[in-house]
Amino acid sequence: MKLYLQSIIDDISFDSLPPKWQNFDLAKFSKDKTLFDFQKQGLQNVLKLTFRT
Repeated sequence: MKLYLQSIIDDISFDSLPPKWQNFDLAKFSKDKTLFDFQKQGLQNVLKLTFRT
């Protein structure tokens, strides 16, 4: 079963977001912390949904 929000997120390409929204270095979250791939994906999903609304 696919979640409703996941289907919306899947329809939005991260590359289609304005360049200003893509310039975040999601790998380096802070000076001392680096995010895992699943955490970076979560942040990208939030950016996609925020841009859509």
